[in-house]
Amino acid sequence: MPQILLPLRWRIAWWALLLLTAALGTRSLTKAAIAGDVLESSGKQIPVVLSAALAAALVVTFVVWARLTKSIVEAHGGTVAVVRNRALSGAAVLVVVSLVLSSDTAAFHLVRVAAAALLLVGVAVARTRLQSWFTSADRPVGAGAEPVAAPSWNGVPSPEPRPEDWDAGRWDPEIQADIERRRRRESAE
Repeated sequence: MPQILLPLRWRIAWWALLLLTAALGTRSLTKAAIAGDVLESSGKQIPVVLSAALAAALVVTFVVWARLTKSIVEAHGGTVAVVRNRALSGAAVLVVVSLVLSSDTAAFHLVRVAAAALLLVGVAVARTRLQSWFTSADRPVGAGAEPVAAPSWNGVPSPEPRPEDWDAGRWDPEIQADIERRRRRESAE
């Protein structure tokens, strides 16, 4: 399957999301091991403020990535159902579950590790689905829904003309009807 080069802003948000998720998952795994007396604390702790900043950065990055993904899909004639998956939903549920747990227990951190793992899987699945949707021949037909070589940096289809853009019958039914009428008239003569 050919790879589609997704917009730069989307790729930056995707990589930032992966890195922040891995960082939060690693931190939570370490905290779970310390809380479960599997590891000894070195005495040096990441300040709570930095941990909260990491979580907030992850949330902001996820929102940015989700909005960019939605705009790309909708600009090319699809819906967010193209990239929606159970791993992303499961990660959201686990984050909500972790909010009701006490933050100094191993269970809290293990739930966060599971949420981070599901989020990593979910964004990887979403990227794969987005790639396969762009290269799929059975995409919905409509404005901007034709397969494109590469979406532009802002998620809007490229303004460069393609051969199918010159086929007026594809985008204007009245012109298509006029073409058919002329063909019938010419064949009758």
